[in-house]
Amino acid sequence: MKDAAENLLALAIGGGAALPEPHRATLGPQLLALAQALLHLAIAAEKGCLDDTGRRDLEVRLDGFRSVVRIAHDAGAIPSGQVAVWTERLDAFARAAAEPTAPSPPRRAFEDLLALDDRGVQRLLREIDLRELLLALKGSDEAMHDRIFQNVSTRMGKMLRDEMTYMGPVRKSDVEEARRKIAAVACDLEDRGEIILVGAGEELVT
Repeated sequence: MKDAAENLLALAIGGGAALPEPHRATLGPQLLALAQALLHLAIAAEKGCLDDTGRRDLEVRLDGFRSVVRIAHDAGAIPSGQVAVWTERLDAFARAAAEPTAPSPPRRAFEDLLALDDRGVQRLLREIDLRELLLALKGSDEAMHDRIFQNVSTRMGKMLRDEMTYMGPVRKSDVEEARRKIAAVACDLEDRGEIILVGAGEELVT
C-alpha cells in the first residue's frame, strides 16, 4: 500500500504543478494534501496501527481525492487523456488498501517503553485505548506498572489497578496483541519526533 501511495503522491506533485492557473493554486494544494494524508495512513497500516477510525479516514480521503480530480477535469484543468492516469493510480491504491495487510513487527518492544521520560509516557497515554493499556499491563513487571502509574493522577492509577484486578484472567494472545499495538503507536510517535525512545546502548545528550 505504501508503494501505491508514493506513486499517487508523485502524481499529485507533478500533476498538481502542471495544472493551469487558477486551478494550480486552488486544486493543486488539495491534491497534494490528500496524497500526503493517504501516504501517512498507508504507513500506519503497514505498521499495524491503523484502527477502524483510520480505515474510515482512508476511505473518506480516497473518495475526496477522486472528487477533486473529477472537479479538476470538469473545469478543464485535467485533460481527458490525463484523467485515465489519475484514475489508474487511485484504483491501484484502492486495490492495495483492500488487501489484508500483515503488519510488520514494531521496531520497539513494549518493554522499551520503560526508557521513555515522563513527558513521553504522558504523550503516549493520550494516544492509546484504556482497554489496550489494561491488557498490555497484565503480567508485566512492577517497573512497568510504576512507570505508567507515576504519570497518571492518583485517582486514575487506582482505577487502573482496580480494573486490572476485576479483569481476571485473559488470553496471552490478547495481551501480546495489545502490547504490539501500543509499541506500534510509540514507533509512530517516535517517527513524528513527538517522543524519544532510547534503546540498549543508546544515550541522550542534554
